[in-house]
Amino acid sequence: GGQFTLRRNTDYRWSNIDPTPVVFTSVYDTQFGGEWRQPLGRGFGTAVNRIAGPNATPGNYNGVLIGRIRGDVALADFEAAVRDLVRDVEFNYWALYFAYRDLDVQLRARESVRLVWENRKRRVDAGLSRPDDEAQARQQFYTFQQRVINALSGNTSGQTGLLGRERQLRRLLGLLDNDGRVICPVTEPTIAPIRFDWEFSQLQALENRVELRRQKWIVRQRELELYAARKLNRWQFDFVGNYTPKGSGDTFLQSNSATESLLRGDITDWAVGFELAGPVGNRQGHLATRNAELQLVREKTLLREQQRQLLLDLNAAYAEVDRSFLAIKNNFNNREAVLAELEPKRKRVEAGDEDVFFLLDAQQRAAIIESAFHRAVVEYNLALQNYVYTSGGLLEYFNIGLIEGDWMPAAEMQAQDKASRFRYGPVRPDRMDVAPISRGPIDQDTDTMLRSQVESGIDEMAPSIPPTTVDDGQ
Repeated sequence: GGQFTLRRNTDYRWSNIDPTPVVFTSVYDTQFGGEWRQPLGRGFGTAVNRIAGPNATPGNYNGVLIGRIRGDVALADFEAAVRDLVRDVEFNYWALYFAYRDLDVQLRARESVRLVWENRKRRVDAGLSRPDDEAQARQQFYTFQQRVINALSGNTSGQTGLLGRERQLRRLLGLLDNDGRVICPVTEPTIAPIRFDWEFSQLQALENRVELRRQKWIVRQRELELYAARKLNRWQFDFVGNYTPKGSGDTFLQSNSATESLLRGDITDWAVGFELAGPVGNRQGHLATRNAELQLVREKTLLREQQRQLLLDLNAAYAEVDRSFLAIKNNFNNREAVLAELEPKRKRVEAGDEDVFFLLDAQQRAAIIESAFHRAVVEYNLALQNYVYTSGGLLEYFNIGLIEGDWMPAAEMQAQDKASRFRYGPVRPDRMDVAPISRGPIDQDTDTMLRSQVESGIDEMAPSIPPTTVDDGQ
């Protein structure tokens, strides 16, 4: 926290009074001085200056350590934004997949009803059927015609059709909405049962979720701020030493000049001493310390609540995977049952042995159940995605990594030169990072982990997907 000051002042005076009260009509006074001020109370130490910065006041902390943490928080925000973008793209991909399947279902259902309508029309014309049977089949056809239109383009009641889903996916991918191409999903959804390792998933989520890492950085920042607040909550007690040679003359650089007098050292001031200053009560310092304590408690509480909420969300995602898979099985069995019902009813209706209402009702139920089956398949894949998202492994699942760009050569050389000062090997106590006030729920010190990785040559900090077991049965 020491400060060094160099000063150089030159004054020039000229008088037109004759005789003048001074020896020379014009006078140059010059001085060149230096001062060393070393704080021994408030602001003393490498740690507090790296946290709060030079000339810091209680409550204002803008040192290099705080700046570095703010940079890490900004990187965490960027990573979260990239992860959320990937999640939204996958969600819209499966939504578009379902829109295609739903449109296919409505088209097939409309075609089936059209055949029934034509059959009723022929029987009415031949006098073998009642006109209301033909009208009922015609009404069902136009009902499915409207469903086809809604499945393709959506409607004003909140339903998003195929074209709307494609527009949303294009927006996320940065594509034009009228480039003459059609986006059609080609990857089929997963329908195999998957079981996640619950215990491992909890540990992975607590380690890899970017929100928790971001909050840990903030907790670390509050710990450093509390350390600085306590160090700044002191009286100012400085050791001060200064030395100031002076010179005077009627010229500045010629003979008998002020500069010549300065170099001879004819006139010299020097002082060595201590300065003590500070407000009585120091209300600002005490308030800054108390505020730092409350901020630290608040951030730690938020971290604990985030961890608790994360485990609750992971539990819900775990249960949703099982529920959505059971929904696939149930809707599949339901679809098989309604399809087995359709063919006998169709034959009886064509033979005139059964009212057409029952066939039209079965066709409508078949379309609803078919659409529900495809929706269940999509929900199962979204449940798998949400589980990987909640456990913190979504980016790795898609092989997406965030790395730092290339450094300038001068920065690399400087980093290699200064690395030993802060990490491996003997470290001077005054150059070490300040120890945390409290480790909090999660240890913020990664030096030990990094050292073991360097020695073993294994990168253990890379996130990993929870281990899964896949059954071959459908």
